[in-house]
Amino acid sequence: MLTVFEILSINTVLVTALVGIWTLFLRREMTKSLTKFRAVLKDYKKQKAKDLFEKIRDAEKKPDVIKAMDRISDYTDSWGYISEAVSVLKSKEDQIYKYGKYAIAFFAGTFLFALYTATEPEAIFTGYITRIGFLHFLLALEILLIFYWIWIIFDFGKILTEFSEAESEDIEKRIMKTKEGIKTKEESSPF
Repeated sequence: MLTVFEILSINTVLVTALVGIWTLFLRREMTKSLTKFRAVLKDYKKQKAKDLFEKIRDAEKKPDVIKAMDRISDYTDSWGYISEAVSVLKSKEDQIYKYGKYAIAFFAGTFLFALYTATEPEAIFTGYITRIGFLHFLLALEILLIFYWIWIIFDFGKILTEFSEAESEDIEKRIMKTKEGIKTKEESSPF
């Protein structure tokens, strides 16, 4: 069983590791990849909007109004999924920052609770749980949160690599894969 001071030491090492990982994530090369990623998504969305506009113009020229309206409806539905897929890919970057903030807040909470626990580690905190027992629980949650955050970073790094080294058809495949995932999730939803 870890003592309060060992937990404080582990917490300090984890904060240092977190800062190191965060710094690595914000490296110059990553920033260049991120800029390219955003530009590629913006260009892709712009191109698809132009394609949609052209398809709608072509459909309006058809003599059969009902078929034209059906085609326009299909095109706009497809555009909605593409737009949502681009948003999902962009939101992965936001997740990194969000969970990074959660991890830092959790570090602070665990650290402060460890200082509180140092005064009387064996005192009952709630029910049958002692302060030191609850501190162990907080440390375990903190470590799980860090692992999840690191997993998000690596997952996003893989996407950035795909976009920085890929040809336009590979980017199209990635966006279509995301689009299909959204469609499948929507179709399997009971509502």
